[in-house]
Amino acid sequence: MRIIEYFEQTKELQKYLREQIVQGDWRAAKYLYAVLDAGRLKERYGENTRLLLLVEAGPKEASTEGLQTGSGADESKRPRIPELLAFCTLAERDEIVAEEMRPDMKPWIGFVYTYPKHRGNRFSEKLIQHACVLAKQDGYEKVYLSSNEIGLYEKYGFVFLKRLHTVWGEETQVFDKKLRDEPETRNKGGLIL
Repeated sequence: MRIIEYFEQTKELQKYLREQIVQGDWRAAKYLYAVLDAGRLKERYGENTRLLLLVEAGPKEASTEGLQTGSGADESKRPRIPELLAFCTLAERDEIVAEEMRPDMKPWIGFVYTYPKHRGNRFSEKLIQHACVLAKQDGYEKVYLSSNEIGLYEKYGFVFLKRLHTVWGEETQVFDKKLRDEPETRNKGGLIL
């Protein structure tokens, strides 16, 4: 297992990953797919937005080039394509109404999702921890998250801040987390799990 960043992948692999994202059973996964497919994620959430993807795959899954999808393909010669287990974003903005946010409220962890068959393995926690390391490396002292889940993000060190409104007119809880010395999660070969 390792965490890869969507925008660091080939166009072909990005397309494959989008096709996995849209398979999620959560409406926000479908929305994320649409924004990615239109090439508007960074426009909507900030130029420095990262889409972090936890994948399970062999060490040489960097491309889908040569992928054979027909029956009878020689599986031993087909490149191993990463299976997407979970994902999240680290972005400058979230779906909170701009008038309700302070300018210093950034970055945001969003679109936190684990596929149903992989739940219970703490994959969201690993992604959130990795996003926190990246935010700290970028010089931030806090990260923010909006969700209506109760008791979930508190387990990861988030503290309820206040209720705000989304651009869709819904009320949501906003949490923050102070970034202390987050444990290192990367080495040269990728994520340490």
